[in-house]
Amino acid sequence: MPQGACLIYDFGTTALKTVLFDKELNEVDSTSREFHYHYPAENQIKLDPETYWDYLVSSTREIVQRNNCQESIEVISLTGQAETLIPIDRNGTPLRQAIVWLDTRSEEESTSLSRKIAQERFYRLTGLTAIDPILPVTKLQWLNNHEPEIYRHSTYLLLLRDFIVHRLCGRMVTDPSIASCSGYFDISTRQWSEEILHTADVDPSLLPEIEETDAHIGTLLPGVRDALGLKKQVVVMNGMLDQCASAIGAGNVMPGILTEITGTVLALCYTIERLEDIPQDAPIPVVCHGVPGKYLLLPYSPTAGMVLKWFKDQFCHEEEERAQREGKNPYELMTEPIDPNTPPDSRLLLIPHFSGSLFPVTDPRSCGVVFGLTLGTRKEDVVRAILESVGFVLRESVEYLSNHGFPVTRIISLGGGSRSHTWLKLKSTILNRQIETLKYPESTARGCACVAAHSLGWVDRIEELSQDLTGSNRYQPIPSNIMAYEGKYHLFLKLFQSLYPVFHSSSDAEIT
Repeated sequence: MPQGACLIYDFGTTALKTVLFDKELNEVDSTSREFHYHYPAENQIKLDPETYWDYLVSSTREIVQRNNCQESIEVISLTGQAETLIPIDRNGTPLRQAIVWLDTRSEEESTSLSRKIAQERFYRLTGLTAIDPILPVTKLQWLNNHEPEIYRHSTYLLLLRDFIVHRLCGRMVTDPSIASCSGYFDISTRQWSEEILHTADVDPSLLPEIEETDAHIGTLLPGVRDALGLKKQVVVMNGMLDQCASAIGAGNVMPGILTEITGTVLALCYTIERLEDIPQDAPIPVVCHGVPGKYLLLPYSPTAGMVLKWFKDQFCHEEEERAQREGKNPYELMTEPIDPNTPPDSRLLLIPHFSGSLFPVTDPRSCGVVFGLTLGTRKEDVVRAILESVGFVLRESVEYLSNHGFPVTRIISLGGGSRSHTWLKLKSTILNRQIETLKYPESTARGCACVAAHSLGWVDRIEELSQDLTGSNRYQPIPSNIMAYEGKYHLFLKLFQSLYPVFHSSSDAEIT
């Protein structure tokens, strides 16, 4: 393999994906290692930190040997999840199991901190709209309250990506996009927030340095280089949050472009140039972008594809058995009977807030609702209602952004939902807008590779490079169904609004 290869590690929620790119950013090879978490108690999720490192080493050796690229790789970078917490001692040894980002053991600490910091002030400092128990700032307080010996013996309190960077090159460094998810990072100054650290009683000397995403923070330690099977020195680039990398890989590096990621959740990404552009009365989650100097609006709905999975697990055993027999995807079989060209059922609606609503309406007490069932309702009708409901939430979010100064000129679909032509056609018609998909399906690792290529001088501008990666398929609204979905969307909004008093009524109220 010729010189100029780039190796990207994407530490996702479910797996580590390791991807090899050549100098032209063509994907040469990839491999995946699935994580198997431990659940010691309710709301607790942990994993041995050495598992992350062992997977990195084994996946690298596999790719290097398979592609004979021991002397070809010039740069390594990282992307992935942010909030997983790992305390280490002065030798870099983890002092306990990693507290995985999905872990919500720190609910009491979250409530306590919310009493000390006004929500509006917290948002203005961090760009985060809630002091949520997934945030490291609450988990650090939990650690201090419940495992004080470990807290006192910690030399550094690192997030997962920072832990891996330290293992690779020996430095304690994070980047602004990962730090944005900590709950103790000042998004305006791009430094640790002294105010929040003081309130949360966190010693800033325990935190890593902050350098930009494209910074070259070192080279591989000699022992690491040997362990990975590499024969020449390799630059380690800082890297970034997976949502930022995915946006870059989809060309979302300038205002007007919206990337929507329909996976377990529905996540939206919109690039902005200035924090001052966010209206004071419209808090929208925002993080530092992977492009230095820019920011990324990051609103999301906690349940999207998860609702479809719930329906599959509960009601689609026949489709699962058939999929296993025929070697097919059960979701494809579930959506197979749905023809997006036919008019929708005007009354059958589903509210997809199975874990509460976060954006544009924040209401943790809202829940999932199926409305309009009749004796003639079929299984595929409910599946279609699930697909439509995500489209309605997407439209509601797009309209909210547009109405608050962030007009959307292009919509690019990513995630597992982008592989469903049926879902994309329904979304396009519900929004009455064109939706695009990517030329290359792997946007997260590719986005990180784009920044690495730019940092090495292989390309002049990230904006030009990332734009070349988009534009595979374009889905247009189905004209005959536009008006039907216009009416159904407004019925969806009306139903959700009318259910507010029901969601907030006492659960133990007497029924008379």
